[in-house]
Amino acid sequence: MLVGVQDDMPYDGIAELVLADEAAFHAFVGLVSAPEAAATLVEDEAKLFVEGKLLGVILRRWGDDGFEG
Repeated sequence: MLVGVQDDMPYDGIAELVLADEAAFHAFVGLVSAPEAAATLVEDEAKLFVEGKLLGVILRRWGDDGFEG
């Protein structure tokens, strides 16, 4: 930890998904939004996460000329 203490962290796990570009991001969203995949994710999330505590953040890389992509 650079600042603070572990107890201040609102999570107990983190995942990073790196995609090639914005088109790949939209393709991924399309796949996980499909009814069968979405239903599977809902089932898995119920087993893994505390309801109401799941957070998601979308970041874009900052390059020399501004945001990449």
